[in-house]
Parts: sequence; C-alpha cells; structure tokens
Amino acid sequence: MGMVDFLEREGLYTLNNEGDYVGSGGFGWTSQLPAAGFEGRARTRDLWVLLESQETVGVSPEMFEEFVLPYQLPLMERFGLVCYGCCEPVHARWKALSRIRNLRRVSVSPWCNRAAMAGNLGGRYVYSLKPHPGLLAAPSFDEQAVRADIRDALEKTRGCCLEMIMKDNNTIGNDRGA
Repeated sequence: MGMVDFLEREGLYTLNNEGDYVGSGGFGWTSQLPAAGFEGRARTRDLWVLLESQETVGVSPEMFEEFVLPYQLPLMERFGLVCYGCCEPVHARWKALSRIRNLRRVSVSPWCNRAAMAGNLGGRYVYSLKPHPGLLAAPSFDEQAVRADIRDALEKTRGCCLEMIMKDNNTIGNDRGA
C-alpha cells in the first residue's frame, strides 16, 4: 500500500484505459475510466489493476477466502477496475471473487471449468479466455484439435463478453517462424 501511495502522490501513474496492456492479457479499453473528477493526473481510482493468486492453487476455496482475499481487497478497492486471475482455476473461488465490487475482467485459464465460469460471468464481466498453449506448441500442429477447442469455448461462452488471448507461446508447432 505504501508503494501505491508513493506512486499516486508523486504523479507516476498514467491512464491505462485504452490500447494499454492490462492484467494477464488484453487491453484496457473502457469508458468507465478515468473516474469522475479526473483533471489530468492519474489516481488509482482512474486505473485498472491486476491481482491474482496462482501461487495458492493448492489452497481450498475456504482458505483462499479467509487468508488471501482479505489482504487483496483493500488494494483492489483503491483502483477503478479490477482484472483478476492468471493461470489459476478461479471457478472454485468464484463465490469469494464475486464480492469484488469493481471486478470487470476475469482470467479463465485452461484449468478452469469453462461452462461454470460462463454461467458465473455472463455478460456482466469480461470473460478473458486463455486457451491451452500446448495446442499450439506441440511438435506438430493439430489444426483440428485447435478448431475443436475454439468451438468448445465459443459454444460455452455464448452470451458472455468474451475476449480470447493466446498466451505463453513462443512457437506454433515448434516453428519459430510461424
């Protein structure tokens, strides 16, 4: 919190509500930021923030709610909008995460239950889908498997505000020139 205070006090923040990389992928395009009263100097309430807890994937949803989220909430509440998650399967933590008042984007990793998250997020949040990078990085490119995965995602997320972000790939079918 001290670092957040310092950055704000010293005027070191810049807006991230346009074509800015925000969170664990995607861009910050939104008309909800900056917040009312913005006069040219970015404050935390004018910005997106990313929080995640992928290091705690082995922690039960109840322990997450008791020992992790209470320490994250005060930070998230200072910012205008929140992106939550990276590679962790957030579907089991949704009950707790849904209490984040300014949550707008949720990372749905390959280890999430896609259908459950579609029901949880609907059109109220950005469903930030991260397809499994292994489908592209395999030694030989299996176009049918990639198409099947994308079809599955599109069917399950119908009615959601979907963005699809391929992360963590350096090659396609082990071809660095692809």
